[in-house]
Amino acid sequence: MSVVTQNNAPDLAARLAALAGRLAQFGAESREEEAIQAHMVAALYALRRAFAWETTGGAATPGTPCEELCRVAAELRDGETTGEGPWLAGFYLAAAEQRLSLIPPKLKSYRKVEAQGDVPKRRSVKLATQTSRVEQIAAAVTRLEEFLNILLPE
Repeated sequence: MSVVTQNNAPDLAARLAALAGRLAQFGAESREEEAIQAHMVAALYALRRAFAWETTGGAATPGTPCEELCRVAAELRDGETTGEGPWLAGFYLAAAEQRLSLIPPKLKSYRKVEAQGDVPKRRSVKLATQTSRVEQIAAAVTRLEEFLNILLPE
């Protein structure tokens, strides 16, 4: 797997667009398929938002993670919508990873996938200090591509 950086971000944008195209053409025929599709679309949405925030960024420079989270919590307390900030890339990435974690059990039962064989396991991702967020987004996109290939073999 090649290293993903800001320099080859257009490739990642194209992969996200291709995933969206495939998911847009998928016609769920059962509740099981609808549930899998819902998680995939939600993960795709979150990955697109994480990618957008990471590559375009916000104007504000975040403080420490604690300071940033406290700021967001205070805005939520005051009824404000936290519509911007660099923290959003991490928020959307975490949301995508949470959705992606829900897909393997559904795929295993739906496709009767052999135990652990065909459904990719979560790859260990290095800490943010060792891996860029764009690389983490790319790893999540790869997982989503793998899941979609199981659901919709080409």
